[in-house]
Amino acid sequence: MRKFLFVKLLVLACFPLLAQETLLLRHPSISGNKIAFAYGSDIWVSNRDGSSPQRLTINQDVEFNPFISPDGKWIAFSGNYDGNIDVYVIPVNGGNPKRLTFHPNVDVVRGWSGGKVMYASSRESAAPRYQRLFQVDVESNHDEVMKMPEANEASVSPDGKYTAYIKVNNPADGNRNYRPFKLYRGGLMPRIWIFNNTTYDVEEIPGSKGNNNMRPVWIGDMIYFLSDRDNHNVNIYSFNTKSKEVKKLTDYKDYDVKTLQGDNKELVYEQAGRLHIMNLASGKVDGLKISLNADMTTRRPHYEDGEKFIRDVNISPTGVRALFETRGEIFTVPLEKGDIRNISRAPSSHERSPSWSPDGRWIAYFSDEAGEYNLRIRDQKGEKNDITIHLDKEDFYYRPVWSPDSKKIVYSDKHMRLYYVDIKEKKPVYIDEDMYDRPDAFFFASWSTDNNWIVYNRKLKNHLRAIFVYDVVNKKTHQVTDGTSEAAYPVFSKDGK
Repeated sequence: MRKFLFVKLLVLACFPLLAQETLLLRHPSISGNKIAFAYGSDIWVSNRDGSSPQRLTINQDVEFNPFISPDGKWIAFSGNYDGNIDVYVIPVNGGNPKRLTFHPNVDVVRGWSGGKVMYASSRESAAPRYQRLFQVDVESNHDEVMKMPEANEASVSPDGKYTAYIKVNNPADGNRNYRPFKLYRGGLMPRIWIFNNTTYDVEEIPGSKGNNNMRPVWIGDMIYFLSDRDNHNVNIYSFNTKSKEVKKLTDYKDYDVKTLQGDNKELVYEQAGRLHIMNLASGKVDGLKISLNADMTTRRPHYEDGEKFIRDVNISPTGVRALFETRGEIFTVPLEKGDIRNISRAPSSHERSPSWSPDGRWIAYFSDEAGEYNLRIRDQKGEKNDITIHLDKEDFYYRPVWSPDSKKIVYSDKHMRLYYVDIKEKKPVYIDEDMYDRPDAFFFASWSTDNNWIVYNRKLKNHLRAIFVYDVVNKKTHQVTDGTSEAAYPVFSKDGK
């Protein structure tokens, strides 16, 4: 195959000159009249009201988890400047970052304890299987391990006698920010413990055993934290260490509260891509509208090497061109002669899972250009307007497979349902759905040569996969194998038998 060189991205090629609100601001921290946050893998700082934002780091790699020191002079963060994620500090008004840790493990900043930066690391675990919390001095770079045997996030009480912490971690994601998936109730469900730094006794915040609790922030006699204990959305709660009362402080029903930090008077958090400040005395919440008008190379039209990101490779029916997805665009590439063709030409959206029709005329793929995924069909040269088939559900879709006559397409969705659609009628037809989810939960559907049957596999109540066929004409499903052994990857023979 001819070497694929570059994909030209036109994302954000045109945008208004007027300042617009910037979303996806991450990991906010507050101290006095300053707020630090992460955006575009860099560390930023602004005034408390979100005005005068300033980018402090310009490293090409990733910086995250900024925490402003209690005295407001420093911002601690984790960053990769020298080939490893370590702890750094930078003056709050800008300057050269100073590296504080030099261990080859990932060191993730979790806050401040007095004049020391607190961070999580798995350096004491050989696998690594667990993390501990450490403290490093800004001036001397001397670090020491904290007393909890395992810890991932923590906040120390104002008098230094106690530490509120969670111990679970996820080494697979680099230990950056542990977040359990929705309604998770398994062994890694995070609980908040209150650790006595002298006696090593532990007290658990009430209600922790059946809910995900994380991001403890200790202010005065209160521990503020995030939990999904009420309506399954993550909101902010408080725990009074004196009265032992747990109280719900926010009631978001659309998007979760992502992160939580605070100083002596206020909490700052991320929700729906925006930063919010809560006054602890009044309970009033101010949403900040921050506009970042910096020169960011990722927001300009630029060229990217697409060869390293090729997925879902197909071959044309004639075998003279290849079809694939790369960086959210659909391309065909000639075997020997001809030009590379961009079939989708939609750099601001994600196009995926391309499939070439057996008659060679059409290419089908999923596109979220309209906001939710739809099925797009375009001529194989990409010269005419596409045909859009609106699917029934707002969902994520997989594996479009053409019928031999190039008139129908079978596909599945994230909720493990199988459909087919006639490209003329444009009405999805439900076939079946799987019973249990697992990493290989795909139907592997294919068509009979007469276009009247769809064969696929799905799981039974005994968790074994069986083979089924669907009668397109009579809209009936038949189980083919008995289900006493595993059966998968079905295909019809060329003679349709």
